[in-house]
Amino acid sequence: MSFHLYYSNHLDTLQYIAGYITQVDPQDSPFEQEYFLVQNFGMARWMQIKLAKQLGILTQAEFLLPSKMLINLLERIFTKEELEKHPIERLSQDQLFWPLVKILQEIVESRDEREQQQYQPILQYLDKYQQQTEIEIAALKADDNRLPEEQYRAILHLATELAAIFDKYIVYRSQWINAWSQGQLAPPHFDESLPPNLEKWQASLFERLYNSLGRPRHLGMMHPLIEQKLADPNIKAHLPKRIFIVGLNSLPPLFLELIVQFSKVIDIHLFFNNPSQYYWGDLIKGHSPNFNYYNFFTQHESAVDPLAPHLPAAIDQLDEHWQNSYGHPLLASLGRVGRDHLHLLQQYDGTLELNITEAFAEPEVNNLLSKIQHEIYHLRPLRESEPFRLSGNDRSIQLHINYSPMREVEALYNQILRELNENPDLSPEEIVVMTPDIEQYAPFIDAVFGSAPKERYLPYSISDISLKESDTIFSALLQILALPESAFKASDLLTFLQLPEIMEKFDFSESDIALIQFWISDVNIKQAIDGLHLTEELALPYNDQFEWDINTWRWGLQRMLLGYGSTRTALLHTISDEQKRGDKALNSAMHLDEKEFHHAEHALLPYPYIEGKNAEILGRLCHLIDLLIETRERLTGARTIAEWLLILPEIWQRFFTLSAAHQDKLHFTQKIWQNILSGAISLDFTTPLPLNALVPLLEQKLLEEKPEQNFIQGKITFCSFIPMRTIPFKMVAMIGMNQADFPKASIHHSFDLMQYQRMRGDRQRSSDDRYLFLEAILSAKEILYLSYIGRSIQDNSERLPSLLIDELLRYIDQIAETEDQQSPAKSITFEHPMAPYNEKLFTPDSPIQSFQSEWALSHDITDFYHAPYQYHTLIENYQKAQELTPLTEISLHTLIKFYQDPSQYFAEHRLTIPAYSSQSNTIEDDEIFSIQNHLELYQFNQRVTNDLLQEVLAHKEKTDEVTVAQYAKQLFKRYRLEGSLPKFAYGDLLWEEKRQLPILLATKLLNAQYPYGQWRSERFQSGITLYGQLPELNPEGLLIMWDVGEFNEKRRIAAAITNLFYHATKETDQLDENLVYFSRKKESIEEHRLPYYPQSDAAELLTHLIDGFLYGISAPIPFYYTKDYKPAFIDPSFLEALELLQQMLPLFSDEIRDNFKGDSKGGSEEGAEDNSADNTGNSSQNSWSPQTFALILQDEHYIDSLPIATRNLLNRVKSSLTIQPAFERLFFDNGPKEMLAFFLFYHHYLRELVTYE
Repeated sequence: MSFHLYYSNHLDTLQYIAGYITQVDPQDSPFEQEYFLVQNFGMARWMQIKLAKQLGILTQAEFLLPSKMLINLLERIFTKEELEKHPIERLSQDQLFWPLVKILQEIVESRDEREQQQYQPILQYLDKYQQQTEIEIAALKADDNRLPEEQYRAILHLATELAAIFDKYIVYRSQWINAWSQGQLAPPHFDESLPPNLEKWQASLFERLYNSLGRPRHLGMMHPLIEQKLADPNIKAHLPKRIFIVGLNSLPPLFLELIVQFSKVIDIHLFFNNPSQYYWGDLIKGHSPNFNYYNFFTQHESAVDPLAPHLPAAIDQLDEHWQNSYGHPLLASLGRVGRDHLHLLQQYDGTLELNITEAFAEPEVNNLLSKIQHEIYHLRPLRESEPFRLSGNDRSIQLHINYSPMREVEALYNQILRELNENPDLSPEEIVVMTPDIEQYAPFIDAVFGSAPKERYLPYSISDISLKESDTIFSALLQILALPESAFKASDLLTFLQLPEIMEKFDFSESDIALIQFWISDVNIKQAIDGLHLTEELALPYNDQFEWDINTWRWGLQRMLLGYGSTRTALLHTISDEQKRGDKALNSAMHLDEKEFHHAEHALLPYPYIEGKNAEILGRLCHLIDLLIETRERLTGARTIAEWLLILPEIWQRFFTLSAAHQDKLHFTQKIWQNILSGAISLDFTTPLPLNALVPLLEQKLLEEKPEQNFIQGKITFCSFIPMRTIPFKMVAMIGMNQADFPKASIHHSFDLMQYQRMRGDRQRSSDDRYLFLEAILSAKEILYLSYIGRSIQDNSERLPSLLIDELLRYIDQIAETEDQQSPAKSITFEHPMAPYNEKLFTPDSPIQSFQSEWALSHDITDFYHAPYQYHTLIENYQKAQELTPLTEISLHTLIKFYQDPSQYFAEHRLTIPAYSSQSNTIEDDEIFSIQNHLELYQFNQRVTNDLLQEVLAHKEKTDEVTVAQYAKQLFKRYRLEGSLPKFAYGDLLWEEKRQLPILLATKLLNAQYPYGQWRSERFQSGITLYGQLPELNPEGLLIMWDVGEFNEKRRIAAAITNLFYHATKETDQLDENLVYFSRKKESIEEHRLPYYPQSDAAELLTHLIDGFLYGISAPIPFYYTKDYKPAFIDPSFLEALELLQQMLPLFSDEIRDNFKGDSKGGSEEGAEDNSADNTGNSSQNSWSPQTFALILQDEHYIDSLPIATRNLLNRVKSSLTIQPAFERLFFDNGPKEMLAFFLFYHHYLRELVTYE
């Protein structure tokens, strides 16, 4: 028997050799199993598929992880009696956890001064959790033996960390564990930086832990026992014939040593995917201008290689031998994991029968990717590398820079389509996409790949999603288990209601959820079950004050139930304390006698807007809230592990349907829960624990459980970076390669002793990620696709890629050259625009061409950038827009909204992006304490003014300010009972401070005989019908409009367009100014009278504005505004920009200067004269010509070819504008062209809306 070592630079070659061995040397019996040792089940699945194809059928093959395989072998060489007496334990993290919990609890409760001194670091760690509030301390006085709940959680957290550390010690520092088990310290080989006593308390703690476990046998102590057992010549009959080790680029030295021992009696076939044909186990990283030594442990670069500190720092200082055999810089920088493994394998050469087989295949150099693989294969240093001539169509390595994860995935989707189109031999199953965080990218992948139309749909699968994230039922379960700590926030409960499993159980539809959301917001439910719960959350005394109950769930639901049960909506009802907090409080409110209703200062105001079938929805909502409250009480407090073990089926039955699928998930979750708690039960751990100390353990397990069933499904595979699962694909893509995300930083606990004694074979996350990157380069057969977020979507600032990408690019610049002497790294880098509809993406033969035709819509209908036209006949050039969106009529409200913000209208109605709506559907959880911003003040004033007008006019009272103020007092009482004002004295202060303005405005409107709530419908015919409602005229024949805000740009636009609509539709053509607009001016009310228009002029201008609307729905228009909200067409910065444009024109061509002299027939000369009369820049206005800018814009490359001075002026124009941040992504990419489009649009249309005071 012997140890067979196979080297190849192709993993599929190694797999083929393994299959070949099973063919030429089959098992003695068809029922005997072949054993394959793999690191993960993703590699196992790939091996199964490849072996099945090679052998025709694959049976009797078992794929095991290293630790499980070793335990399997060890149990075979010991008798049953020996195993019963001395069981072999893995001593995994799960096995060590509960014994550690019990020991830590004993340490904390111990009164032994010597023991407290010995474990002082542990007590110091837990000390910060011992600070309890007075309420918590009082609650604990009844049971002096109980520890505070926070300390239980701290103990469980510390036990988790210590179990993980000891698990690592057993595998990587077995000599320490063996010494500690005997009450000794480890050999003194630590760094000088080791803190004092750090090893002593860990050694003592492990010895105590080991004794509590019964001193079992573990892998770290098996070496002499195996040696003894394998000396028995009969032992071979109990062992398998052979073991194949495939796909492992690293094995812990302990595991490798044990496997080598077994090779004396069985065949061990270890297949190592070796990137180079030469030995590189002692490869060092010489110092060069571009490559420094990288310390894998400290994560720092230095000029000294920790593996060879005796060597000189600079490569030029090495002797000739070392200079010639220095090696490949990428392999030296990225290959520490494989280098250590190779070194450990070679140390057995000469000490055992080691049969080495090489199956290398030299890469053929035909592109940049194969050139790098070829250089690595030959271990060729930079000084010996022949320059590679990089052709313009070499896309074997691609680096794509994007603005966001969504744009990364969109760019990837289009590039995959491009590669599939150009390479008929490439199929989706030969493409793998890896990312550092698959759960972050999964929604974007589904959004792009999952929503693609049938004609360009690409089959894909997403692997490595944790159970917690892959199924909402687990999220629902964790939310329920967290109820004891829940503040019952309205937004959290609404999110819980929207989970599909909860909707199914309680029979809620999407429309029901929308209605419930409206109720919660309208009734002003914020958080907490009731006042008592709220004060407990705030750690304040309850004092039995009614106002604590306002904005809570019981208060809100009682209001709704009372409103449904009462026909008299103005009645108020006082609920007794017993009813408010009784078990049946919510249902009893439905059966209150009418005599119990009475007016009171502290009362419930019924919510009267629930009737008919909606009562059923309210009933189901009340039932769900009742269940949540009861479950919270059930889960609160400390219980024994045995009691908590039975809690999941009870919760499942309450909140989820018992379908077959849900039952399977319950059994799976119950099994995980049982595995977590079984260790405590086996130890007779009877100490009551709070549930919140145990739930994090379940949540962590659900996060760690990542099914790999979607890995390699004959589709494009999306997955995480997982060590030792890098499999050869024709196209390997890596997205999300940002500097902060990859490689992941290695995090060490301060008490982790391994950081003070580094050894070969130690695993670290950063080193694993570096080797993963190297393996990805080597496993890509044809295309290596790299992507990262290189620009901020907020401010366009540059963001850096992963350091590994930077290393690769620097290496490419040193080994390659281009015909145009451009940097090779730049020639393979492609920057994608921020918006998916950018015209650059739809240019034929563009290297970043998009195939998403839905985003090309705006370019198909927008001649603005491509064809010359006369601007005054613009609408004639937009027949395609009419075909796509046939319009026969538009509303006055729509026209006003468009001109108030063309970009928002375009985003919402043309791009169907509801997220750009100014209306928020979110529910506020925070109670009102004050008015925080201008929007809240505006909404407050608007509501109070409306309510005052309605109340005063309904009672036909006098309209003086004193009468209005009396009605305001009644409103104050109602608002307080509705929960619309802050509690206690805060509400009085707010009301006194803010009530004056709406009282003043309401008085003004009432004195002007404003016809509140009276409207009439009008229609204006102009090819397309404009329809809308206008307020009825007051007795004096005035049309009155009002708003509680200042008369800013948007309100001016609304007033001007309404004024035009009024004059265009009025029956008689009177010369009076008929429209009066009331608005706020600081703390007073001002009155604006809009100008008179002859009916024909108003109709002409209104038609002109309709044409602008039709243009605006066919192309995005930037929105321009200023901080002081002055109208854009008279703002000084706007005039400054116009003057800058005038300065530009002499720099243009003669043709453009000639066209500039033409007059604009599309604009209103009267409007221009008006502007000049107002000192708004006469020279600028007279020299304006839309045709000029049409010519400028008709050539997409023209602006880029302008002189530097012209471009600088354009940038000054751009800097004088402000684009709303929410819409910046719509217009950022086109730069100055969009700015010119803005000026053209606003000058041509909005300047027609005259100014007035």
